[in-house]
Amino acid sequence: LFMSGIFLMIYFLGRLPLDSQLQAYLIVICFALPLSFLGILPNAILADIAEHDALASGIKQEGMFFAARTLMQKFGQTFGVLLFAALTTLGKDPGHDLGIRLSGDSRESLIANVFPASPALEAGLAVGDVLLALDGQRAHADNLDRLLQPYHPGDKITLTVFRREELRRFEVLLGGGKNTVLNLWESPEASDAQIRLRDGWLGGE
Repeated sequence: LFMSGIFLMIYFLGRLPLDSQLQAYLIVICFALPLSFLGILPNAILADIAEHDALASGIKQEGMFFAARTLMQKFGQTFGVLLFAALTTLGKDPGHDLGIRLSGDSRESLIANVFPASPALEAGLAVGDVLLALDGQRAHADNLDRLLQPYHPGDKITLTVFRREELRRFEVLLGGGKNTVLNLWESPEASDAQIRLRDGWLGGE
């Protein structure tokens, strides 16, 4: 639960009307102490429970207790990662995804990540570039998705960025996301057994 809360706060980092650095400090302060307690107390409580159970039953089952604890920890970590991934991609059209992630707010937005084999990487954008404009319109972390809405896969856009105090422009060819198109056709050389199998799949006679 606490890890999910951390991921949720990270998702809103730079999106709230607060300085991003201040938000990062608040995350550390708000969650460092609870996480420290949660990392120590469950182990101490579990050790007491295992010892009490051994005295009551005469059978030592510490391994089972700690295995259950580890299972729940791994489940919680996996759930947190899935929740974070869902929050960061919720409502995004893969055809509008440049393959970058921004940090910052409407005042200044830096490219924090450029994904491999993405339109942004192929165009030459790099981590640390300061995003300024998209086709002449001021762009930042809060409005980039909205600015991309009118465009379609195959369109070209021009991104203006600052790189080491130098104003640069990059032409980006929008891709079609990660969707794979599969084509099916009937083979004229299919055997009788293959035709019967195909008809069975398609619900034919």
